[in-house]
Amino acid sequence: YKWNAVYVVNTAERDFYTTGADVGVTPTTGPAGSLTVSLASDTAASATIPQNAARVGFVKLMLNASGGDAVIDSLRVKRVGASANANFSEIILLDNSNNDTQIGQAKTLSSNDDAVFNDDITVKSGVQYLTVAANMAATLNAAEAAALQVTEIMMKSGTLSATLPIQGNMMTMNATLTIGVATVAAGGLDPSATTQRVGKTDYIFSSFKVTAGSAEDVEVSQITWFENGTAGDDDVQ
Repeated sequence: YKWNAVYVVNTAERDFYTTGADVGVTPTTGPAGSLTVSLASDTAASATIPQNAARVGFVKLMLNASGGDAVIDSLRVKRVGASANANFSEIILLDNSNNDTQIGQAKTLSSNDDAVFNDDITVKSGVQYLTVAANMAATLNAAEAAALQVTEIMMKSGTLSATLPIQGNMMTMNATLTIGVATVAAGGLDPSATTQRVGKTDYIFSSFKVTAGSAEDVEVSQITWFENGTAGDDDVQ
């Protein structure tokens, strides 16, 4: 035997051996944490909400994970108050600990006045903040008042301590105030469906344009794309 030699085993010799056990490393995970959820002290105060208002904060949650990370599997939000669901175009979740990034996709209220978010939310050991917000409809029912409350939190990993429901303050709908509106549409460079070779660089996947309304200027602070289709996340660098 020589440590730097290369040996070739033919099929006859190979068949003298039996298949051994797989040699590998079993991944280990840290302990699941205990998650305490409560209403944040700086949750949005009662206010008058104009038509077309975007990312209006209704409930701000304080998430405190101890003893390890915790993972929320789903979260249910319900509208309460003397208000129609039509006042709400979309309900969204914002990660206040990550530049107010939207978590998952927007939801609409069901006939039961609620919406369920099924995206996993990992809460690292420590304190994080999450806001339940809404994009309001283009036409609101004047003087109607509504609040949003978190009625259910299901855990994927870890234990939960929370007094549910957790409700934000009442917001009053206004049908006369006019605010700035941003209209987003496909841009002139938006490509049609096509097949690209592996290794292609500087390919334009998407193009869009933002048009501001006449009421006031509009500032864009964040843009998010969702990867769609059968390609994996690692297929695009």
